[in-house]
Amino acid sequence: MARLVAAEVALARGQTGTSRDELASMRDELHGALIALGQLRQDRDVRKWAVDEGYVLVPAVSQRGVGQSPVKETTAAARALSDDDVDALQREIDGAPFNEGKLSVLQDGIAGRTLVARQAEQLLELFSFSRDRVDVLVFVHPRLARGEDFSRLLAALKFESDRQAVRDRLGLGS
Repeated sequence: MARLVAAEVALARGQTGTSRDELASMRDELHGALIALGQLRQDRDVRKWAVDEGYVLVPAVSQRGVGQSPVKETTAAARALSDDDVDALQREIDGAPFNEGKLSVLQDGIAGRTLVARQAEQLLELFSFSRDRVDVLVFVHPRLARGEDFSRLLAALKFESDRQAVRDRLGLGS
């Protein structure tokens, strides 16, 4: 970029042998580099989101070669929470001062882990506001061990509107 700026300034002053075609080529090269940088940043943000949402990135072979593809945490990389882990997490959530802090502790505590419906119910009971309980279920759903009954957790919500909000956010329909 510095080379392009110097060439443009020199051309404007009439002090260079750089042609307008060479400047156009430098601009195109810089433009391509900026687009590539933007794509790298977008890829990094998508990867961060995927990991934050509980996905594990695993190598996948595509037509263009080896890349990375988000795969739900039902792989061996996802470890199940033990009852002791849940008890410790419960104490940590109880100690958080605000509801947002409690939700953050929960998210950090089960990121990259799986749990069973009974454990999720135990953690759900720590949240008293409907909105927070909806957020908990939306976060917990993809982390439930295979075969767990999510309807049991939905039934733990007091209002049908909350159950519908969870289904809508998860794309589960009615």
